[in-house]
Amino acid sequence: MSIGITKFNKQIKPRSSLLDGLVAFWPLDEPGGARRDAAKRYLLTDNNTVGTVQGLRGYAASFVAASDESFSRADNDDVSGGSASFTISFWTRLTTLTGDMALVSKWKAAGDSDCDYLIRVSTTNFFFAVTTDGDA
Repeated sequence: MSIGITKFNKQIKPRSSLLDGLVAFWPLDEPGGARRDAAKRYLLTDNNTVGTVQGLRGYAASFVAASDESFSRADNDDVSGGSASFTISFWTRLTTLTGDMALVSKWKAAGDSDCDYLIRVSTTNFFFAVTTDGDA
């Protein structure tokens, strides 16, 4: 619950919480297998057995790009970007940087069609894209 405070005859607005409007949060700190959403809504499917390593706090997911490891979940409007305001936040530690790697993305088909958002990294660039029409 947020409550405003009056001080010196001036209204001080309460700070918003990082949990306000939170749709999903995956800490990826389980010791393996499917990963649970801390907001208790969505389960991520483990594709090609994503590894686990000791993280800064507990466990962390460990991906091998050459093995095409990833997490996925079925499409849902709650995790769509489109023309709505949204925030994506993540921590990553890249031990190798070869080729082009998607870090966080949402698309419905292979390739770049039907894309909502994409964060990727290559050997020379960091790339972030958002589209409202799925292609542009």
